[in-house]
Amino acid sequence: MESGRQLFERLSRGEPTLRPAFAPLLSRLVSRVSGVSLRDLPSDPPQWASALVRTAELLDVDGVAFPADVTLLAEACGCSVSWEDGCPSVAGFAAVPAEAPEQGGRLKSALEVASRVFPGVRAKRGCVSVLTGPGTLVAQLFGPDGVSRLAEVKPIFVRLSELLCKERPDMICLWEEASSLLPQGELPAACRRVYNTIRNITSYYSIPLAVALVGYEPEDLGTLAELGAEIVIPGPSAGGALLTAEEVLDRGATDLTLGLPLPMDDLPRAKEHLGVALRARNAGRLRSFFLTGFEPGTRDFDLEGLQELTQEIRSTFA
Repeated sequence: MESGRQLFERLSRGEPTLRPAFAPLLSRLVSRVSGVSLRDLPSDPPQWASALVRTAELLDVDGVAFPADVTLLAEACGCSVSWEDGCPSVAGFAAVPAEAPEQGGRLKSALEVASRVFPGVRAKRGCVSVLTGPGTLVAQLFGPDGVSRLAEVKPIFVRLSELLCKERPDMICLWEEASSLLPQGELPAACRRVYNTIRNITSYYSIPLAVALVGYEPEDLGTLAELGAEIVIPGPSAGGALLTAEEVLDRGATDLTLGLPLPMDDLPRAKEHLGVALRARNAGRLRSFFLTGFEPGTRDFDLEGLQELTQEIRSTFA
């Protein structure tokens, strides 16, 4: 059986694999495994790193996707963050973004964790660096009309993209709230320019660029796939549903590598999604893809169920 490392190497070359890699986005689950709150973990990067490794080993995932926290960059750029039920959310805008957000706050700790963890797990697993996308960041910084100020955050993404690439992840993933990308129902030219710049940097380092989309209208998926990333991860739609592989393909995302999320808190439904993906692959519609998962909005979910999901993936595509 191919290791997660081998699966990600094939994925980066756009090659089909005997089974898809599984690399869920990890944040709250790391807190659950460590027994330390999300708020407190960043104060101790070595402990945070150890908990991330233990979580990856516990679930036996093929790839480590980290840090899956959409508030980290906004906070580092000057936004205020509030905490409710142990989870962060952006609570206030920032007049002027910080010039070097990687040097402060929880983001600095998260980047240190990645630099500690990725070299150690790389022999066996893939490594995915996750960062808030430019469209989402300007909405967090400046409000709903922030897309008009994308040029102001471009230097931030140049700086962070180069920083992340030097850690040699297998993929860089930008997390985007779709509503921030389509203010008038179409992609603004400024958004395309920022993504082209990021893509130029990741291409220089031969690292695939992915975009994880949430809150989108399914009919807009084809438009959003034109951002310029090589990989599209269609997360929960505006209605909260996860599209199946066939639903994604039917909406025009046919020429890209896909990251297909599974409902991590609903094993029977996850099995249904796996069955659809298997049929699409066997029919030749789904060639290059991997599986991922967006965590539920709570630390209280079924660890044994997640372990079972990992095994179900391997048995389905055996």
